[in-house]
Amino acid sequence: MKLLQSKPQRKLWIPIALFSALVGALVFLLIRGYWSPSISDPTRSSEGVLCAYQDLVEEGKPIRCVFVVDKPMAMVKAVMTDYDHFFQKFPFLVASQGIPIDKTHTQFVGVATYAVYGLFPFSVLIEHQQTLSTFTASWDQSSSDLAKNRGAWTLRRIDPTHTEVSYSLEIKVKYIPAFILRNILLEQLPQVTEAAKKWIETSPLSSSSQAQ
Repeated sequence: MKLLQSKPQRKLWIPIALFSALVGALVFLLIRGYWSPSISDPTRSSEGVLCAYQDLVEEGKPIRCVFVVDKPMAMVKAVMTDYDHFFQKFPFLVASQGIPIDKTHTQFVGVATYAVYGLFPFSVLIEHQQTLSTFTASWDQSSSDLAKNRGAWTLRRIDPTHTEVSYSLEIKVKYIPAFILRNILLEQLPQVTEAAKKWIETSPLSSSSQAQ
């Protein structure tokens, strides 16, 4: 009798185990979609790229990635405003073009590819702001498909030969829960930021910018 009862009991454990795994994955995604450990900004290029949520009560919950490069800010700015070549350097971009509007604005048009959305043509107006020690290229432009599209590349001069680079982004897509979208961004943004770090460190624009 014990042997006969063991088979249905084993069969019962299979759906229970699958359900438990599904619940566990959902809980993990929920936690990851709303919380991340706090980080301290890197001080050396060897620390690589660090990413975490940026808790801004009034502005939302963008994801921010930051790194340091052993390059002057002028050189980093030259690379990070070379919009026509973004698609050649960044993952998830298949086309890009920067159209200057005036001294402080550029219309950035391109085509991105997202795991849950496929190919996504976009056009955003980027505003450039510069001080003696910082440079920011930011945008805040929603559309019929994107309920929110707010982000920025920010450069901060550490000293004449070192620059901190940060990338923050917050996106809301209609019909996609925020925690799912944040999990996708947590996977994609580090790859984008790593690509930016590699591009800055190897760009031929380095010599021309430093000579100015």
